[in-house]
Amino acid sequence: MQRLRPATGALGAAAFCALLQGAVTSKAEPDVAWLHAAANLLLLTGPAALGGGLVLALAGGPAARTGRGLASGIAWGLGLFLAPVLAWAARGILPLGAGSWLLLALLLLALLLGLRRAGAEGAIEPGPFGQVLRGLGLGCFAASLAGFAVSGRPPAIGYLPPVQERLEKGARRPAEDAPLMALVVLDTLRADRLGCYGYDRETTPFLDALAARGIRYTQAHAPASHTPPSHASLFTGLLPSRHGVMSTFGGMPQESEVPTLAARLGGEGYATAAVVANLVITRGRNFHRGFHLYDDSLVCVQGLGAAREALLTKAPVAAVFSSLPLGPFTLGQVMARLFGTNVEVPRADEVNALAFRILDEAREAGGPVFLFLNYMDVHAPYQAPGEYLDRFLEHDPGRFRTPLSAGEFHIRLNALKEAVRAGEETEAQREELAALSDRYDGELAWLDSQLALLVERLEAEAEAQGRPWLLVVTSDHGEHFGEHDLVGHGYDLWEETQHIPLIVAGTGIGPGVVEEPVSLLDLGPTLLAAAGATGGLGEGRVLPGLPEGILHTPPGERGVPEGPWRVVAEWGDLNRRARYAPLGRIAVYEGSFKAWYEVDESPGLAEGGLRYLRAYDLAADPGEAVPLDGPLRLAGELADWAAAWWQGYASGRSRFEEVDESDAAASRLQQIGYAEG
Repeated sequence: MQRLRPATGALGAAAFCALLQGAVTSKAEPDVAWLHAAANLLLLTGPAALGGGLVLALAGGPAARTGRGLASGIAWGLGLFLAPVLAWAARGILPLGAGSWLLLALLLLALLLGLRRAGAEGAIEPGPFGQVLRGLGLGCFAASLAGFAVSGRPPAIGYLPPVQERLEKGARRPAEDAPLMALVVLDTLRADRLGCYGYDRETTPFLDALAARGIRYTQAHAPASHTPPSHASLFTGLLPSRHGVMSTFGGMPQESEVPTLAARLGGEGYATAAVVANLVITRGRNFHRGFHLYDDSLVCVQGLGAAREALLTKAPVAAVFSSLPLGPFTLGQVMARLFGTNVEVPRADEVNALAFRILDEAREAGGPVFLFLNYMDVHAPYQAPGEYLDRFLEHDPGRFRTPLSAGEFHIRLNALKEAVRAGEETEAQREELAALSDRYDGELAWLDSQLALLVERLEAEAEAQGRPWLLVVTSDHGEHFGEHDLVGHGYDLWEETQHIPLIVAGTGIGPGVVEEPVSLLDLGPTLLAAAGATGGLGEGRVLPGLPEGILHTPPGERGVPEGPWRVVAEWGDLNRRARYAPLGRIAVYEGSFKAWYEVDESPGLAEGGLRYLRAYDLAADPGEAVPLDGPLRLAGELADWAAAWWQGYASGRSRFEEVDESDAAASRLQQIGYAEG
């Protein structure tokens, strides 16, 4: 025990520093607070334990100041640092390169040698304060080891309750033939890059085949041009102006304000689960509402990178990290090399692995399951794995020739965005943009290959359970590659971002094509009707063209909204840190026509504050190149709809509230291209 005394003092000093720093950073990143606590331990306990062991050993008298006494404190400090790092690396949560493994091996060797040399001479008597440190240190060390040893998901992610538990909590008993349902969002996928939507490259052979045996909607539209508002609309059946999620910041409203699709399906006896790969729709932003299991662990690696970035550059200890020399490097440089950037976009095979695990758990839980999956592969940085990277490359990538970290990619991409937006791009930059578009196609081909594995597993699982199955594949928005002087998404309501694919397939669904305009708002009511739930969801309607045999809710009980109804898309500043923030423009779809309106909150305006801007005939001009001649007035039924829309918008604006998000959160978003400035 005497040999442990300097060690436990070092552990206590390290734990205290880590917990103190964790209290500062975890507030900014609530979606991965548990991960940030671990990241703080990883990053801070090494230096803190080294320093604590050194100080306590020097304070212990002549015997403790021997080489063995110093070695004891330092070795135990290294042990505290190494234990969780090695545990995370072994479990595959913390990706380490060969250099990092070598560094860890050297540190581990130093630890073993130090412990071997440490003897009873290292014992110290630091007094009552030291007793507290020893207790705190041993407790934290034991807890961290126990926590890293536990297999499975973090408890906050949730679990799939058995069917009897669902019934005891008030859910309806599901029908024996209730379908296994999956809703798949292919983040950032524009419709015109799929072969079944007329693309001439073979980017999506599997999805094309799926569309050929299911129903393809030719005029599906996103209600917004970036991820959070579109997903909030998908989950609530409401336009962004109604649920208030208009920017990248903030999150979903509470259940008391707005019911969600997952909560409604849970009430119908479904086990509800999700796997998401996008950090802007995580639990911390309230997108998990209603799901029994909401697995956003794929963004944990991004969380580690963000924690490392904050600690090494913005935290008070950053000056210490940057000033302590370790040979030719500083401590901060060594830590940065050890942990890397860790903000890469999760891959489709990783999403699939978690989805397959959920399906296994669902079989044990019993009853039907609703599975929501968000794939991020076609989102920037367009760096598909293996041969998919350059499969369609026909242009010179220039600065993007070799794969880059997500942060570095978006630094270069933002410079290109600004040049295109200002109309000042060079020929070389136009070539780079065309190359990025080629690589976007490569990402889509890779994603298509993984979706084939997903659907194969869904069909097999449904057959094993003796259930029908229903699959919806869509996107939350598209992407610009220079059209209308824009790159990326979230900047306006052009069809490059608003026209999205929508394919419905499953048991009892034959080939079909529907040309009527539809919206993501319609998917919630459709899935509820397939589950046999009464009442709709928000403002959406059941998708047209589906066979009545798969809709278990009678037509009169589907909760169809009353009054005039239109497919609408809304746009506002994606960087505004507020809910119910003002909108800039809306687009209204009527048949093949699309009309644009400016939202003006000035009092006394005709037509409810909507100023007509322009209109296009998408059948003749899908690229919105030439607006129609003459003004398009709001008249008759459309005028009634506009008045109702304005009333709902004004009601939301009366609930305007700022969102308290830190600069650290904004920095994390900037690393994957979501926030500018």
